[in-house]
Amino acid sequence: MNKNLQDIPDNKISEFAIQFSNHLNCSQKPEKPFVLYFIGMIGSGKSTTAKFLSRHYNLIRISTDEIRDFLEQNGFSRERSFDIAEIVAENFLQQGFGVCFDACFVDQYFQDHVVELSNKFKMQPILLQMQTPESIILKRLQSDNSDRAYKGDIAIQDYMSRKAKFENLTAQPVVIVDGSGNFDIEMKRVIDIIDKKLKMID
Repeated sequence: MNKNLQDIPDNKISEFAIQFSNHLNCSQKPEKPFVLYFIGMIGSGKSTTAKFLSRHYNLIRISTDEIRDFLEQNGFSRERSFDIAEIVAENFLQQGFGVCFDACFVDQYFQDHVVELSNKFKMQPILLQMQTPESIILKRLQSDNSDRAYKGDIAIQDYMSRKAKFENLTAQPVVIVDGSGNFDIEMKRVIDIIDKKLKMID
């Protein structure tokens, strides 16, 4: 992780968003496209859940972690990932795809942006909130063997610095996801709730 890189300039944002989009799987459109987004701390199981549900519903998964890595690989800082994610999402929504934001929308500002974007294309926004005990999160972060930039002690420091933002949340998630139990059983429960929500808007 290079802290000396410059932010991507405004005139490169759209071009970069197109380049990133070319790496995403968009072979099949869902029967009922919608927008899925998350509130969840690092290590809570957010990305694991996002990947599973994206495959189940044929949604385009847009990961801000992957965007940050792609930015750095192309000589830019890891900032502005949400700006790029929003452009990528809008391009796919315009084509009739549904999207899954593999990112954390703890800030009301970004939640509002997702709702506005969903409404623009007349798609249902569905917010999921990860609920995972801190002991499990810390264990996952400490034993992380992935190649992501934030792991181990760095990830734990990031978790500790951000955890206060997750207290007294005012958002109203459609589903609260238990990130500590049996994954298959929990996904079956989550899918059942999402399906019922989508049927309500038929």
